[in-house]
Amino acid sequence: MLLPETQSAVLVPTNTMAKNDAADWIGQLLVEILLDSPVRNDYEKPATVISMRAVEKYKELEINVEEGRSGAHPFRKLSEYIGKYVGFGGIFSIEIVEGEKGLEILFQARES
Repeated sequence: MLLPETQSAVLVPTNTMAKNDAADWIGQLLVEILLDSPVRNDYEKPATVISMRAVEKYKELEINVEEGRSGAHPFRKLSEYIGKYVGFGGIFSIEIVEGEKGLEILFQARES
């Protein structure tokens, strides 16, 4: 965000999305400080509530995935999924490799 009146800018880089939009909130907090805002937002309470909701959503997702499993083996051999998948004009890649316990996924060719 550019703030010409203070000859400053606020940039909050991130490479992941957390349980909430922390990068946005950090940016808002920095703008409040830069502009010496007399009204300050309370970020702690909404961050806590939204974080708990996000955890609940992941639990719901896990339940839905488990309920949707058929119990049958995969229709294809796992080795057929191995490979590199590239998208977005070549700037994003997902690689499926065989690991000790089954298939593993690598984002941008990085091991997790």
